[in-house]
Amino acid sequence: MRKKRLRESVFWKSVSYIMAVISVSIMAVSAALFLSLSREGVYHQTREEMLDEAFGNMAYRDMTDIMEMLLSGREDEIRGKLNGTNVQCEIVYQPVDRTKSFYDGSPAGYIYEFLVDQKLAERIHQEEISESYSEYLVTIYLREGFPYRDGYRAMAEQTDLFYHMCGIVIPACLTSGFLAIVLILFLVFSAGYRPGYEKPVAEGLARLPLDLLTVALAAGGVYFSMFYWETSRDVGRVFSGRNELLWEMASLFLFLCCCSAAGLGYLLILAIQVKTKTFWRQTLVGRLYFLGKRILLWFLRLLNRLWSYLPLVWKFSLLAAGVFLVQGVILFQMIYRREAFWGCAFLVLELLVILVFVVYFAGMLQKLEEGGAKLAAGQLQYQVDVSEMFGECKKHGEHLNSIGESMNQVVEDRMKSERLKTELITNVSHDIKTPLTSIINYTDLIVKEKTENEKIMEYSLVLKRQSARLKKLIEDLVEVSKVSTGNVEVHMAPCEVGVLLTQIVGEYEQRLSDQGLLLVAKQAEQPARIMADGMQLWRVFDNLLNNILKYAQPNTRVYLIVEEQGGIVTISFKNTSRYQLDISVDELKERFVRGDHSRNTEGNGLGLSIAESLVRLQGGNMELTVDGDFFKVQVCFPSLPREEILIPPRETEETAISNPGGAAN
Repeated sequence: MRKKRLRESVFWKSVSYIMAVISVSIMAVSAALFLSLSREGVYHQTREEMLDEAFGNMAYRDMTDIMEMLLSGREDEIRGKLNGTNVQCEIVYQPVDRTKSFYDGSPAGYIYEFLVDQKLAERIHQEEISESYSEYLVTIYLREGFPYRDGYRAMAEQTDLFYHMCGIVIPACLTSGFLAIVLILFLVFSAGYRPGYEKPVAEGLARLPLDLLTVALAAGGVYFSMFYWETSRDVGRVFSGRNELLWEMASLFLFLCCCSAAGLGYLLILAIQVKTKTFWRQTLVGRLYFLGKRILLWFLRLLNRLWSYLPLVWKFSLLAAGVFLVQGVILFQMIYRREAFWGCAFLVLELLVILVFVVYFAGMLQKLEEGGAKLAAGQLQYQVDVSEMFGECKKHGEHLNSIGESMNQVVEDRMKSERLKTELITNVSHDIKTPLTSIINYTDLIVKEKTENEKIMEYSLVLKRQSARLKKLIEDLVEVSKVSTGNVEVHMAPCEVGVLLTQIVGEYEQRLSDQGLLLVAKQAEQPARIMADGMQLWRVFDNLLNNILKYAQPNTRVYLIVEEQGGIVTISFKNTSRYQLDISVDELKERFVRGDHSRNTEGNGLGLSIAESLVRLQGGNMELTVDGDFFKVQVCFPSLPREEILIPPRETEETAISNPGGAAN
């Protein structure tokens, strides 16, 4: 909370801004002084060495001025030049022993002697000297203590100031630099935060275009730098010595304060615009760019809308007309202007563009064809990739994807509905089963009671028979629910179909004979082996033969045939129906649908549905064929290679006869 209040406080940000400006200016002045002192040699020379070198250079310049006046015959000017200064001079002519003295004999702090030969004198005088003096010995005396204010005294004072400041320049530069970095980081971090706002906001100068602000700041900086240079140079002439250096430092500090204030303000405006993500949008160039972009997008959307209104035939016609127009222009260039080379080059380029377009368009059509084939094959989850398509192909791909999604949703809704119905059947069946068990038990007790009333005995037998039928129906409903939801355990193992068929024939041969049906069983030439669950496959055969018992025409033949062909084992059940089959095969597979429309038989229409579900769970396929009154069921499984180890069925013939399992119609 304190951190949040600190970054939103205008007072502390203002204080930090002023201190940062001052720190940056002090750091810059200190750095400039350090460079200046290093250049002057303060850090590797003593004060006396530095003064001696500086005074020597100044004395040499004064010597050249004096010699030029002397050789020009202006000795009075020499006295005027040296009057009121710390410089005195004595000139000795050689080899003639003649002396020109401008020295009053006062104590001298520094003495410099210069030997001027004739060549140097002529170079100073800038013309030949007619006098026959070969050399001049010029001695410059500097008054001790520098009583007069001139350049020598100013140099001495400036050197003293240099050596006083050299010890504090580096600490001042480092301290002010560290403080400036800390304050600038704080200002950049807190820039844009205002009380009452959770995020940074751009207000005031921060809303100005940054490019215009940059140009204005650069132009102002150049103009202000030129003004500072001219002003500091003119005013610097008024001062000398220590005052001149102090003025230069003060003027430089003020100049740097103004520059750092403007630069820091520019940095904070940049930080605010970056935080508020208006850095590019706030510039004049950015505004012109976005305006142009909006206009271009509006124009392109208008063209796209007009293009979308055109039929596909018109679109291709316009494209073809454009191609013909381009080719006409190329042919005109080739024939009339005789520019065959460029015409052929453009023609080849056009053909390449058309070829790329045709190949790309063919690729889009191929994707659409694959998508349609996948959907037709039932892969409703497949999605056509329309990311690289355009135009009508993209719309068609999106339509295919929408169709797939809609069909998938319909299938999911239907499967959900089927699951709900199955769960409802299971729950209701369990709820009915409990009272039904009590009814069956008490009915059985009533039947066992001895009574002289024949009507009561007849009614009791009817109740017992119908309650048993109702129990069988409920058990079949539960079985359908288990098979439909996949809750039936399937133990797949290699087994021989002929063994199961032999067992089922032994179970039903007498029962079929009692109904006047002749069973004809035919095995395959070689033992047929499949991968299945023996117990569940027994239930399938049991259901199918129960159907034959209930619906086959008496005094007809029933065929059970096992065939193996092309790696597929087919078990066929054929019979002639006693009822006219005027319904389709798909309807016969539905639950509670029976071939007996009068519903006089005891079937419940669940046998075929259970059988088909069990076959599908084991990886097989069951097909029904109806031709008039002829009814055929084919159960197909993939055959196993001959070298597979044979595992006997999970049920023996005795257990199958005693407990055949499965539900019949």
